[in-house]
Parts: sequence; C-alpha cells; structure tokens
Amino acid sequence: MNDWDNEIYEASADEKKIYVIDPTTNSVKDTIDIGFGANGLDYYKKADQIALVKTGTNELKLLNRKTGEFVSSIAIPAMHLHPVKVAVDQALGKAWVTNMHGGSVSVVDLKKGVVLDTILIGTGGPQPPHCNPWAGECGTKGSNPIQVVVDQQRHRVYVASYVENHVTVIDGKTHKVLGSRIPVGSVPNGLGINPKTNRIYVANWQDGTVSVISGAKRKVIATIPVGSGAQQPAHCYEALVITGCTQWGSMPIGTIGVDQKRNRMYVANSNDGTISVIDGKTNTVLGSPVKVTSGKLLPDGCFDFGVCTSGSAARSALFSAKTSKLFIDAVHDKTISVVELK
Repeated sequence: MNDWDNEIYEASADEKKIYVIDPTTNSVKDTIDIGFGANGLDYYKKADQIALVKTGTNELKLLNRKTGEFVSSIAIPAMHLHPVKVAVDQALGKAWVTNMHGGSVSVVDLKKGVVLDTILIGTGGPQPPHCNPWAGECGTKGSNPIQVVVDQQRHRVYVASYVENHVTVIDGKTHKVLGSRIPVGSVPNGLGINPKTNRIYVANWQDGTVSVISGAKRKVIATIPVGSGAQQPAHCYEALVITGCTQWGSMPIGTIGVDQKRNRMYVANSNDGTISVIDGKTNTVLGSPVKVTSGKLLPDGCFDFGVCTSGSAARSALFSAKTSKLFIDAVHDKTISVVELK
C-alpha cells in the first residue's frame, strides 16, 4: 500500500507482474512486468521504490516505481533460508525480511543496499534444513517466521512465528529483541497495527481468532473469534489430509486492515470468503461477516490441498485511508474485491 501516492500494489506470482491499482477509480492504472513471482512486497517512500522478495531465491529486489526498472538486488545470506515477507521502516530506511526456514529476520539498509544484521527468532530454523515441520521430518520444527509489521511511530518491529505461536518484538533502531516472546493463538499468519492506540492485531489461522497485543505492555489483552471459528479438532491440519478436520473454520490470514480514525480492524477469513470487522475500543466483532468473494471454499478446507471446486479464499485486507475503502485479494476468483466503508 502506497498511501502517499494513493496506489495499491498486487503481485501476481503466475503472471510475474505487479498490478498498480488506483483506489479512487477501483481500476488498474499500470502493469509492471518483473519477470518473477514475488513472495512479499512493501513500498519505500523516500526512494520511490517497491521492495520485493523474489520467490525461490535469497534476494530482495528494489524496483523504481516511476521507471519500472530494478535498481538493486540485495542478497540475503544463504544460511537464512526462504525469505518471504518484507516490511519497511520509512524513517529509518530499513527493510525487515522474514526468513521462514531460516528462523530469522534480516535487516536491510535500503540506501546502501546491504544487510545490516540478522536476528534469530525463537528457536531458529527447522532442523535438518528444508524439512517439513508438519510431516514429522524435523528434529526441531523451528519458529518459521512469516508475517512482519512495523510501528512507524515507535520503530518497533513485530514478527509472528508461524509454528511456535509467538510474536517477537524488536527495537528497530538497535535491532535488539525486547523482552520475552508474546504467546498468541495457533499458527499466527497475519498482522496489523494501529499506531494511534499502540495495539497489534494477530490473525491466528488454526484458531480462527485474532489476538490483540498491547504494545506498551507487550502482552495479549484480548482474543477475538472471527468468522466460522476454529478448526476442529484442535491441530487437525497437522495431519496434512483434507479429512483430518471435521470443521476447517474461518482460517484468517494475511494483512489486517486498520482504520486508525474509526479504530476498526478488518480481517480476511480465507476459508469463509468473508471479512470480519473488529471494534478496537471494545475488542468485539461488529455485525456479521461480510461476503467478499464468490462464496465459501468447497469442499471445506480445500485451499492447501488444491482440490477446490467452488468459492474463493479471501486473503489480506488493505485499508485505503484516502478513499475509506477495503481491498481484498479474492484468490480463486482472481480478482480484487472492493468494499466501500460508511
């Protein structure tokens, strides 16, 4: 999301392109061919660049927004396997890159184009390297950090450990981990932050909940069920078969949209094809979930198994402050759903 120039960037891994969306007209204003699939991206205002994590390599690529040309390629050390997401601290000019199978976060100086530091998250990477934590292949499952978000006011970085179910807080200036890790729900795979209230929101994929963290206290102050709730029985996904769960629940995932003015959060329920609206003052869900795709995924829980016959997952909810709209990735519909907020 580029709030300064009122643009939204959507990376298509299949087409190896970035679509530039105008939130005012709800239309694609530009298409940039990048030649590879991107795992994660963020915008860096000072240099007018888009930072992209290149799928299948240990590279962070910097793209000039105006020219559509790459200006830099920054190598993430090979020992820090599988970089996935990136978040930029605008004032400090640093990019924070999560290394899923490396169990770490790399800190990149965007001006100099160098890796400044690498921070171990939790127990680090799964062992042996490249093992599948869900398939009983690992002696140590590792932390598997995926999602990362930056508090631009306080320069705090929040990293969610997908396997170990914790959030790590890092001082963006010193690169030091602050205090103990914060336990959240099962399989945290989405983050959002309201710097105005100093609250961090964590989407827990297996639990069908959102954990609310107080940034000041560095602890969870509320847990909110969203959509159709949790997977049943608990941890059934780890059987790695679609019949492992009798109920797949809402499976919230991706960026949590934050409306700072209204103090409302918007959570994408991937399996339900809906979004839930959270009141930040009361930590409660407002109304019923809103349908934002062609419908609930069928058969239930099909997304990770590639056997969906109907419906579409909803993934990530981006909030545009200038237009007061939500933009949601309707994955199987291959569209972006737009919700105008009142």
